[in-house]
Amino acid sequence: MDNNKLIELLESKLNEADDLANSYESNKIKQWKNEVLMILDGLISENSKYYKQIEKLTFHSAVIIMGEDNTESHFESYKRDIAAAKSTINSIIYGIKNNLLS
Repeated sequence: MDNNKLIELLESKLNEADDLANSYESNKIKQWKNEVLMILDGLISENSKYYKQIEKLTFHSAVIIMGEDNTESHFESYKRDIAAAKSTINSIIYGIKNNLLS
């Protein structure tokens, strides 16, 4: 698949991210992340720092306080990771369009 089609697919994932940010659905975000990684497989190396940035996102809080409702903390971490993913994807698109990444 050519880079233009892969970039188009990435851009569609950016649009989906906005919808995902408004709801906390772990199965949907897992699928979204996997699909983004599949697209990136055709664009950049798995060893790329940008690939690894997406790969390491967990979309949940690493800190759980026992005996407390952690829902808000998880949702904030979820939204923060979606924003980080979008930023990284935008950087990848910029890098490819400007021949900075291969």
